[in-house]
Amino acid sequence: MSTARLTYASSSHSSDAYYIAGMSVHDPFVGLEQEGKLFAVAPSLELGNFQKNSRCDKILSLETLKKEIPSSAGKQPNGETAIALIIAASLKKIGANRLLVGSDFPVGLFLKLKKLVPVEASKGTLFPERALKSAYEQNEIRKANLGCAAGIALCRDTLRRAKAVKGKLFVGGNKLRQKSQALTSEFLRTRVQELFLRMGLEAGGDLIIAGGKQACDPHCIGHGQLKARELIVVDLFSPLQSSHYWGDMTRTFIKGLPTDPQDRLVNAVAFAQREAILAIKPGITGRTVHAAVGEFFDISGYKTKRTKKGYEGFFHGTGHALGLDCHDMGTHGNGLNLTGGKLHENEVVTVEPGLYYPSIGGCRIEDNGVVTKTGFKLLSDAPYDWILP
Repeated sequence: MSTARLTYASSSHSSDAYYIAGMSVHDPFVGLEQEGKLFAVAPSLELGNFQKNSRCDKILSLETLKKEIPSSAGKQPNGETAIALIIAASLKKIGANRLLVGSDFPVGLFLKLKKLVPVEASKGTLFPERALKSAYEQNEIRKANLGCAAGIALCRDTLRRAKAVKGKLFVGGNKLRQKSQALTSEFLRTRVQELFLRMGLEAGGDLIIAGGKQACDPHCIGHGQLKARELIVVDLFSPLQSSHYWGDMTRTFIKGLPTDPQDRLVNAVAFAQREAILAIKPGITGRTVHAAVGEFFDISGYKTKRTKKGYEGFFHGTGHALGLDCHDMGTHGNGLNLTGGKLHENEVVTVEPGLYYPSIGGCRIEDNGVVTKTGFKLLSDAPYDWILP
């Protein structure tokens, strides 16, 4: 029996749907793949757009398929029933007789389809081939990283120009007596979002610019006024508007001179990241790389433990896959790829070890790159100068 892989979603809600269409589609549409051929069912509103801009091999007309749906008691079916019938009709058009859907497929529609055609849910990702990135995809990720690097430079330069007053940071103000203003996480985030839009990236609402104890919660986006002599984590990630491929980079800064514990912490993270990057090659498992990072931190005196207020130390994965999603195709368990299993040539992954101790501060350094025949080639680039006097 011939099986077709099916999506039913808009491209903004499903990267698998975007993968089939190769373009933005605002409303849910039927997307199919069979034996390497891509198909879409397009309404009249989208038919011309699909024909001109999609990467599909064949476009089926929604209105034509609707005419082939049998009526019941003189009434045309609607809702999920109609969609299920259209999918069944399109399946016949492409010469398939079974369907495979992803774990995020609408449950109600799945149940309707089961009454019409054999259909089952994929046990893994629907399109595992998405893990291997073409030269085009690698270049799109590199372009997205240029935007992230520019955002990091903006934050670095703003922090360098900032003035500390009683330990709090301010920007602006001049000889014309213009007032300075508090340098907050929100201020910097807005400036980065404006830059992203100018560079063709999406603005992103949850960019991380967090200082002090806030930076010890890796997904705290940061809020309020930033302070001198506190570690500030700047984690910027966004997709290109044109192709939806993501960039994702992190640097840690301090305004003023660090304490000895802060200096040792940042240097330990930087060393761990360099060693992890050097270890990556085809065949090694993400689990192995992650374990080596954890072992280095342990022997360096940076123990990971749970406290009454949460975890401290190294308590997240060393990295994740990157592509049409920031955490591409989902991330399960600690490791560099989806399962912590073997890395393959042309996979793109991030490398982002971090250490978090509220008494010292938080530090994370992140780059990403592609696994090559001989090792790992970075697709991101930004300076590591983290001390800003």
